[in-house]
Amino acid sequence: MQVSAQERTWGNFQINVPDTWSMTQTKGSILLSNYNLKEAEPFSITLFDASAIEGKSDSAFLLAWNNYVSPLTGTPEIPRPRRLFTDEGVPVFQGFKEVKDLTNPHYYQLNVYVVNNVLQACLLQTTTLKNFRLVQAEWQDRLLGIKMIEAYKRK
Repeated sequence: MQVSAQERTWGNFQINVPDTWSMTQTKGSILLSNYNLKEAEPFSITLFDASAIEGKSDSAFLLAWNNYVSPLTGTPEIPRPRRLFTDEGVPVFQGFKEVKDLTNPHYYQLNVYVVNNVLQACLLQTTTLKNFRLVQAEWQDRLLGIKMIEAYKRK
């Protein structure tokens, strides 16, 4: 079954999301979610504004995690990120945290894209890691296939 999608642009991102999803824009971010769809497993993607970084690109993940995920999890624990690359060769630092609260479980996956000393973060949220793997796993491929507006220059 094919789901129609529309391209959304936020900062350096160009991403296709199902056109049935809701969109909420706030200062500094845009939230794309399926929360408006009945019987859908809750899933959301938050795209954050791009911001300049100084120093090594490896520090971008730490900075983004502290800004965007730590306040949600309530813990200072920072996972060791994996380094991946998009189809265009853009470095992506990815880490996750599962909060196994019986009343309100959450799975957070942060992807930090680094293009020419600019980081742009993307946060995925759902209920559990198992749910992500079973229901939303195609987002891993979508996020590595994401298009970047600003060209990445290999050094």
